[in-house]
This record gives sequence, C-alpha cells and structure tokens, in this order.
Amino acid sequence: MMRLATTWRGRGIPVLCAVLFACLPGAAVAASKNAPGKGFQLHLVPASPNAAEPLVAVFRGNGKLKRTARYHVSFFTNPAGRSCVASAQRTIAGFITGGARVKASVAEPIADGTARWCPGRWTAQLYTLDIEGRSSPGLAQTHFTVRKDVHFPASMNQVPPTLVSLTVLDSSTLTVRAAGRPDRVLGLGGSFDGELPNPFVLNTDYAIKVTAGELHVRSLVLDPVCGAAALGLSFPLGPGASAVEIKRDGHVSMSVPLLGDARNLTVCGTGTPGTTTLQLAGMLGVTRLADTALTTTVDNLVLDNGLAASVSVDLHLQITLIDP
Repeated sequence: MMRLATTWRGRGIPVLCAVLFACLPGAAVAASKNAPGKGFQLHLVPASPNAAEPLVAVFRGNGKLKRTARYHVSFFTNPAGRSCVASAQRTIAGFITGGARVKASVAEPIADGTARWCPGRWTAQLYTLDIEGRSSPGLAQTHFTVRKDVHFPASMNQVPPTLVSLTVLDSSTLTVRAAGRPDRVLGLGGSFDGELPNPFVLNTDYAIKVTAGELHVRSLVLDPVCGAAALGLSFPLGPGASAVEIKRDGHVSMSVPLLGDARNLTVCGTGTPGTTTLQLAGMLGVTRLADTALTTTVDNLVLDNGLAASVSVDLHLQITLIDP
C-alpha cells in the first residue's frame, strides 16, 4: 500500500488538479462515471468516506492494457485555504488481466493523529501510465463526498484570512488651522497591515481588520504656526479596534487609534501620552481600492503657545489584497 499525502494551503486550485486538467489528454473526460466508449466504471468504497478513512477506488480492467503500462488513480479536491490534505494518488503495481477487479487504495492521512482529508466534494480520475510515466487519455472519473469524522480538528474548519496592505499615498495631507495664522499643510505617509476574514465577496459590504502600521506626519522647515524646526513624527497603531468598512455603494469608513495626543498631529504641540482615534469617512475612487479618499477633522486643540487649532486629515489609501 502506498501513502501519498500533500498538505495544501491557499485559495487556488491545487497544482495536482491543475496539472490533471490542463496537461493530460484526459482533461475532456465527462463528469459521468463512465468514460464514453471505454467501458470503465469507477466508484468509491465506501461511497462517502470520512476524513480519517482510506480512500479506496474500485474498477475492472478491460484486458487492453499493455504489459508495460500501469493503471493510476488520482484523488483531489479544492482545499479553499484550509490546512487539510487535498490530494493523493495511487499507481497499481503489476499487470492487470482483463475483467479483473482492481482496488486502488490510499491510506488514511493520520500518521501524527491530526492530519485529515479535506471534507467536501472530491474527484477520482482513472488513467494509465506507460513505462516512461506518460499518461493516457482519462479512462473514467467520478465525484464523491468526504465527510468529517467525529474527531475532526476544529482548527481545520478555519480558513486563513486574506492579508491586506493599506498604503498611504503621497497625495495625503494634514492641514493645521490656527486663529490669526496661515494654514499649514503637512504631508502624510505610512502604511498599515490588515486582514479580511474568509470567505468574503467583493462588491458586497465587508470590513478589513487593521492589525499593525503607523502614520507619518511630515513638517515644514519654516513653521508659520509655532516656529518649530523641521520635524517628522510617526504615530504607531494604538490599542483598540481598528477597521476599514467598505460598503457595496462605495462608501468607506475607517477607525484608526494612534499612539499620541491629538496635539502632536500639529507637529508643534507636545501634548501628553495617550491615544487619538481618527474617525475617517469617504468614498472609493475612480480606480476603486487603488485610491480610497477619506477625511476627518479634529477640533478644539490648544497648542503649547495658547493658540486654538484644528487639524483636517485628507487621507488617500491604496488598498491591496495579498494572495498567499
């Protein structure tokens, strides 16, 4: 008995599946249990195994197999990002005579007591390999369902989140306004990391959880508000819930707690240690996630020199979904 189990992590179709359907001449085999004109029938025993049982496919040889060729059965499914076993294969050793009942069995994937077949819809495909390992047209295929066993690990039900990058574009600005003084426009930079719980669907309402990052504020060399020297401050992501909510109609809101007193945003008010939460709102741009414009205003700030001030934030984000 041969054991072959490969764990797949990701959202795409397994490579084995892609190879079978894109490269083999048998790619066009119909989804029925009988391949037209071949006379083969392929079925599973049991018909719906659980995730901790061997996969056993049964068929009968038709007597036309060359002595140097071997039957081969592949089992595969789409793991959809889960950390379970999504494919296996079995080559039948030795020559098979016509009409002989053939059993292709792959042992259960529980050598360490935790691995499991991925629950859900699977495909089994039968074809032959010649002495050089070249495949024949597909002889038969069938679909079957793998069920969860009673000890199926809960962790395997969890699909990893889609990672997200939120980049602060160079067009982002922060404007400081103080009574009797010219407005002061500062540049913004920085980036944030986030994640989207799976499954999610674009063009619906969804929320990105912001997990890390910082906002940079760039000061001018000559400061018309407080005469400070050129400074640049960074505001790391602070404690508390931080998320970007994107609505289907294009409206976007972002709540981001930053470490530091709000007066520090002016780059001339020292403030006190603390957390400032920016509540931003706006719309997706013409290029959708590539340029999301968000704004907010923080009022009633008193600078160290006694001036009353406010800060207006015009934040432009490039939101990028990262494929694992």
